[in-house]
Amino acid sequence: MRVVLDHPALLVVDMQQGFLAEDGAYARMGRRVSGGSAVVPVVLRLLNEFRDRGLPRYFTAFRYQPDGSDYPGRRPGILPRAYVGRDDPVFTPTSPATAMVPELAPQEGEEVVYKHRYSGFFGTDLGARLERSGVRTLVTTGILSHVCVSATAVDAFSRGLSVVVVRDATAGTDPVLHEAALRNLADTVGVVWGHEEVLQGLGPPSGRKGGDLPARASEPVARTG
Repeated sequence: MRVVLDHPALLVVDMQQGFLAEDGAYARMGRRVSGGSAVVPVVLRLLNEFRDRGLPRYFTAFRYQPDGSDYPGRRPGILPRAYVGRDDPVFTPTSPATAMVPELAPQEGEEVVYKHRYSGFFGTDLGARLERSGVRTLVTTGILSHVCVSATAVDAFSRGLSVVVVRDATAGTDPVLHEAALRNLADTVGVVWGHEEVLQGLGPPSGRKGGDLPARASEPVARTG
């Protein structure tokens, strides 16, 4: 049975220079995104299809305050291994690490939601943006599959959205963690499809070109108390 996606939007999670560049911040920490370069053209193909159809496109990106005050590595208490010994937020407003990889640079009408935690919904207005655009299905791509992609997909499901995670448009630091994350998402959150299945699920092209969403950048919501 062919499934046609209901009011879909494309979400590109954290495809930033700091994670993916050969000499980027992540590489200098001794960490690599396994298969990250192979994901870029697949995400681009989906982006172009959503662009041609005038469907909503959103990006998330890590961006911390210049003083690092919202950076998890500086908080007291127990820290996960990913942050131990790392007190430099790296992804600051002026850092080249924060920019998207050139192939996936957002175009006019494509919205960037800046965040300081794993989920694209935490402390941001992503949920409100999707609601205003009438989005019912979130097609999720990007990195890291077992961290930010998973956290964002879980929160999308919790908000009542249908979730599609694109297998060949996501990557992680470890193939075992990557596959485990996708299996868990398919079991508990939504469906895990290849990008060709997503293209089929969009249905016949409408002939509409380009999007009509205003280009805006979202600041993380300040918390008080």
